[in-house]
Amino acid sequence: VCSMVETVVVPHVVEKLALAFGGAGTGGMEDRPAFMPMEVARLLHASAERMLNTYVERQGHKLSLMVRKSMATPNWLQMKEPRDVRRVVDVLMTELTSMEVEVSQLLDDSGRLESLSSSPSKREAGGLNTRCIERGVAKIFQEKMQIFGAVEFTQGSVLTGIVKIMLKSLVECVRLQTLGRAGCQQIQLDAHFLRGSLSVLVDDQAGAPISPAASLPNSTWDLSAGHGVVEMLLDEASRAASERSVDPTPMERSVMERILSNKRSKEQSQQP
Repeated sequence: VCSMVETVVVPHVVEKLALAFGGAGTGGMEDRPAFMPMEVARLLHASAERMLNTYVERQGHKLSLMVRKSMATPNWLQMKEPRDVRRVVDVLMTELTSMEVEVSQLLDDSGRLESLSSSPSKREAGGLNTRCIERGVAKIFQEKMQIFGAVEFTQGSVLTGIVKIMLKSLVECVRLQTLGRAGCQQIQLDAHFLRGSLSVLVDDQAGAPISPAASLPNSTWDLSAGHGVVEMLLDEASRAASERSVDPTPMERSVMERILSNKRSKEQSQQP
């Protein structure tokens, strides 16, 4: 609303005032407080930014609580071999799809290529990225580095901000657990699924695409620019699971692809 008032209402009011009082310059009119449209627009824009940031924080906190509860419940040392992503992962994607619809009613997003809800077949298209991440990614948490950045008035930016909060909680929770082999593989499978699902939902190119150099052991991530933070957090979740596991044997990529392929087939067969 504030954004609409700033871009539409204020210019309209200025135009009407100019027409109504264009010849006024005598009779004490110069002593009255000046109407400053730029200042009004600035205040409205600041209010809109605060409301947008509050929305992102609250929705991110909502998903964060789901993640924390789901990580605290299981016995990660005695989990069975994964045959599907955890139920909470499906719930998170359902919540994000609802948020996408909600945000799309208020913000347009010319940079978006497609809607998550209209492209279910591409949700799991991404694969587990096994590149080595420079260990400095831990600074996100250890040094409280800013990874979220400013939220822009686009669908992609809003949803990306929410997802970053959710994934940050996931990484923090994984680091507090001790996992068996199956538990470690479950986190890897969940991250594998989320990588493809979120790729059609978020705008993870805040500044520029992730450079190929970022996959090198001695490379440095430009966290301040927000380069691929969502993908980086997913990588770190899998990495943390391996480090916290008593048997960090990874699940084979072909096995993960087969599990998710069966999941897609099952979902398609259930559609009316």
